[in-house]
Amino acid sequence: MAAPTSEPGTFAVTYRWGLPLDEAAIAAVSELTCHLLKGCSPGSSCGCKVNRNLTRLVRQGVEMEMPDPTLIYSEGRTGLPMADMWLAMVNPYRLTSPSRVYSPDFRRPRVQQWP
Repeated sequence: MAAPTSEPGTFAVTYRWGLPLDEAAIAAVSELTCHLLKGCSPGSSCGCKVNRNLTRLVRQGVEMEMPDPTLIYSEGRTGLPMADMWLAMVNPYRLTSPSRVYSPDFRRPRVQQWP
C-alpha cells in the first residue's frame, strides 16, 4: 500500500468530481464568494443582511431607484453582475433540473417489491 501507483501490484482509484471550470465560471464564483464573505464578517456593509423595503428614494433633487430584491431572487438571479451573466449563459431558459432523455430501446431494471 505504501508503494507508488506506477509500481506493479499496486492499487489506485482515480475519480473526477464535477467538471473543470472555465474563466467566466471562476470569476462568477469568486464574485459570489467575495460578496458572501463580506456579508458574513462583523461590521460589514455589503448588504447581505439588510432587508430592504425601499425601492425608490427622492431627496433634494436626487433620485435613486433600487431593484426589488424579491423580484431578483424569484427569477433565479443573485443581483451580482458577473454571477448573473454566467448563470444566464449556462442556463438561458432558467431550468430548475437537468434535462432527461428517455428511449424506448432502453430497458429499465426490474424492481422487486416485497408484499
